[in-house]
Amino acid sequence: MTTTANPYQAPSSDVKQPGLGQTYQPKIFTPKGRIGRLRYLAYCLASYAFLLPALIVGILTGSTGTQEMGGITGILLIVGYIGMIISYFIFAKRRFNDMDKTGWMSLLMIIPLVNIFIGLWLMFGRGTDGDNQYGAAPNANPLSVKIFGLIFPVLFIVGGILAAIAIPAYQDYVERSQAYSTAE
Repeated sequence: MTTTANPYQAPSSDVKQPGLGQTYQPKIFTPKGRIGRLRYLAYCLASYAFLLPALIVGILTGSTGTQEMGGITGILLIVGYIGMIISYFIFAKRRFNDMDKTGWMSLLMIIPLVNIFIGLWLMFGRGTDGDNQYGAAPNANPLSVKIFGLIFPVLFIVGGILAAIAIPAYQDYVERSQAYSTAE
């Protein structure tokens, strides 16, 4: 008795798709590709770090006010802000691409109040696993990206705590100075 193949059995074949499981090393300021949540936070902090020296110079020279802004420091601040805004749009586009969404959704960052929810979605939304229509998944995050990415939320928490302490203290100072100036 000979055995024949079952005509109702599914054919067996190698179903691997080309490119599946491949990754790439993302570059910071390129508009192409995908970036994950932690890398998004790290890149945003890095772009802010480029503007920080101009802000420090502006504060030290006293030219950060709108009436006093001028000279090289003012131009440096304006160019820095424009560069930072452009880089944030690039990072948001790449983050949306990681979630398999179009990069045009980054324009929602312009709309007030909507940008808060979009920012939270970019920080906490899960990206797609493996390849998607925007390319391969990025490589695993190196230690530097993990450190910079985790510094960003810590800065917000520490800044919030400092603001919660400083604002009431400043209001108390203003009330005391007004009471002192009216007493004279």
